[in-house]
Amino acid sequence: MEEVKGIYKKMLTIMDNVGYILKDMNISYGTTSYKALSEEAVLTAVRKHLIAQDVYVYCIHQVHSRVGNLTSVDEVFRFVDLDDGSYIDIHSSGEGADTQDKGVGKAQTYSFKYLFRRAFAIPTGDDPDRVSSKELDDKDKENAVGQGKRSVMQMLEDNPGLDDDYKNRITQDVDEAFGKQDIDSLRDIYRDVETEARKNGLREAKERDNKPPLPKGKPAKSELDTPEQDLF
Repeated sequence: MEEVKGIYKKMLTIMDNVGYILKDMNISYGTTSYKALSEEAVLTAVRKHLIAQDVYVYCIHQVHSRVGNLTSVDEVFRFVDLDDGSYIDIHSSGEGADTQDKGVGKAQTYSFKYLFRRAFAIPTGDDPDRVSSKELDDKDKENAVGQGKRSVMQMLEDNPGLDDDYKNRITQDVDEAFGKQDIDSLRDIYRDVETEARKNGLREAKERDNKPPLPKGKPAKSELDTPEQDLF
């Protein structure tokens, strides 16, 4: 019989030492409320046992993609036994929604958290069999619709240069789609605002390029105080 490598024994020891982890976050938005497990709670429960067993974990491969405001990552993590060099590679994935530049970080956090939950079979109280499929689908849809509305409104807020009439029309469309729980319409609205924001950015850049040249010589103080003039 082939000898069991050290890393397998150590992973089993860690699995035995890490017990049930209680969800430590209350997430609320509108009428939606649920409990969740934070990355901090998972790492606090697992980290001390990794150190005690001399097991080091790090990411050896990652690919990520972004569609709209949703970033997805696929990663491979390596657990190494520092005593004999044996290791295990485990895949994990995650998604993160963000309109700016934090999507990858959020997706990585999700992936890292669930890596440990699955690698060490950590129970948290999640049991899909306790809830009907329809109820789960309804909750997923409600969460997606809420996220869709927040994403559109955040994009409007992040682009103050958009026309006020356009913003008012989009806000009305968002409220209507949200009331109907129409996620497809919210996705279309998001893409529309995203396109309009890009066009607006191009218009602003063109307007800056078409500003009249500065007068020769040192500008007067009143000219220095004029925000419309690009002095640098």
